[in-house]
Amino acid sequence: MSVTARVRKSSKQRGAAAKLRPPVEPARVATAAPRPAAIRPKVAPAAVWPREVPFELAAATAGDHAAIQHFLAAAYPAVPRDAFQASLDDPFYEPADRLIARVGAQIVGHLHVLKRVMHFAGIEIPMAGLTGLAVPMEERIPGMAGGLMAAAQQAMIDDGAMLAVLRTRAPRFFVDHGWAVCGRHCHSRAATRDVLAQLSARGIPPADGPVRIRPWRQVELPGLMRLYSERMATAIGPFARTEAYWRWRISRQEFDQIFVALDGPDHLDWATLDSPIAGYVITRGDRIVELLARPLTSAGSAGDADYVAEQLVARACGEAIERDDHAVQLHAAPDDRLHRLFAQASGRYTHREDHQGDFYMAKLLDPAGLVRRLGETLCARAVEAGLPRTLGLGLCIDGQRHRLSIARRGARLKTGHVGRSYLKLRRSEFTRLLLGHLDLTEAVAQQRVEASTRLALETAAILFPRLPYWRPPWDDVVC
Repeated sequence: MSVTARVRKSSKQRGAAAKLRPPVEPARVATAAPRPAAIRPKVAPAAVWPREVPFELAAATAGDHAAIQHFLAAAYPAVPRDAFQASLDDPFYEPADRLIARVGAQIVGHLHVLKRVMHFAGIEIPMAGLTGLAVPMEERIPGMAGGLMAAAQQAMIDDGAMLAVLRTRAPRFFVDHGWAVCGRHCHSRAATRDVLAQLSARGIPPADGPVRIRPWRQVELPGLMRLYSERMATAIGPFARTEAYWRWRISRQEFDQIFVALDGPDHLDWATLDSPIAGYVITRGDRIVELLARPLTSAGSAGDADYVAEQLVARACGEAIERDDHAVQLHAAPDDRLHRLFAQASGRYTHREDHQGDFYMAKLLDPAGLVRRLGETLCARAVEAGLPRTLGLGLCIDGQRHRLSIARRGARLKTGHVGRSYLKLRRSEFTRLLLGHLDLTEAVAQQRVEASTRLALETAAILFPRLPYWRPPWDDVVC
């Protein structure tokens, strides 16, 4: 399913599901609050409300926006005041994507569902994100947080999402609601002058080279879009971006500079609004939040994608020195070769699930549908490893028996017998396994996954290798 063809429900279509009953059993008490790109805990304020206050869950309408903005501003004063208004301009946004809890006419809880599509090894996966969980009265209104989470999950499933993701500082609360820690923070940090010294030793930037670096121009957006689509189509984890999404992101001004590398003369073809962009870098403070490059193709040019990327790093470092920043931080996929440059500059490489208390998490909403979507990828892995064209692998997930069957360039996950060769694991481990986050050998050694036979373990290792699951942090800045 492509982004442009994705069917989205209107507020009227979802009106029937607007009012939802709170769960009978109260969920575990938890408080969470948003910060840019994260859901973080917040201490509940003192309250004089009686216990067991009845509340109502509902999908928001446009008429609720003013009250929601006032509620969020009071709960999270650190969030910029214009963040809420900017979120309303999200091209995929509908008022019903916000779920609210009310006591009478007063809003006491909030959760925002984001509609997104994810690139995954050449295919697109419809997914959703969660942000803005605000339940400051949870201690006085048990079950509100759990009710909002349950309502959000049903809304995401109704919209056709196969996967949900979020970023949080309260992972335990979400683990209790079926989420799994999935995704790693990946960045390198080094002294700015040390990085420039390494580049200078390689002759970068050259005195008279084929690449020219300059600030990006608004009319060159098609060049950025095309480069992003080319380089990210086969990546694991980045969001798909439409033109409307690009314009919305840029309009939010969540960056300091965008520089482009030009392959050839600096000119713009006004007939096609095309320019010879071979790479771009987006900076924010001392961080390189996104950098993409392709090999040079113009006549007389010589240089691969790494050459162009290093030119862009040199420009970003030069700008950092102008701002008196003594270090620069590169955010890039785990397999990006620029990490090696920072390592040679005596930098520090971070690739871990927890960074300053933040965790990435994911939850499977439609496991069988996701397996079907990944069918050709799984078949290709099996054929490349010399496995039989028709094979099966049993999966005992939280005590439920499933069978993964692969045949004729397709894959199916069905409930039933597991057979002789199977894996026994929890749903959270299956989530990580399917998305390429799980190190299967490590999980078996730690007894988080059990294999009935060596064949089951070897087959699973081939079908579900560890992948560079990652997305640019620029897409995580959501309020």
